[in-house]
Amino acid sequence: MRRLTRILALFLLIITTLGVMAGARLYRSVTQSLPLLEGEVTIASLSAPVAIERDRQGVPTVRGKDRLDVARALGFLHAQERFWTPTLAVSMPVWPHFRKSRSNICSSEAFRLRGDRQTRC
Repeated sequence: MRRLTRILALFLLIITTLGVMAGARLYRSVTQSLPLLEGEVTIASLSAPVAIERDRQGVPTVRGKDRLDVARALGFLHAQERFWTPTLAVSMPVWPHFRKSRSNICSSEAFRLRGDRQTRC
């Protein structure tokens, strides 16, 4: 009886440890894909500082001295805002155009076009 209790306790410890590790991995993957809302980022191609400010609703405003710098910062902002999309596409198979595997999404041009049309319409 005592041996059975030890085996059961070890089994529960292993299951709990695996659950915590899986939860930590999921949390890390989700939080890494979120956009940076505060702080500074250095972009080597900028000739002057560019400020990206957000209002209370999270709408960004890009300000800079040079139009090219503002365009680059806007491109960075857009890429940062859209970075979560692949994570969501893989983790939420509810969306009909994301039901196939990653390899099929990359290889099938007709599938990508159909998914793009469904997303835009």
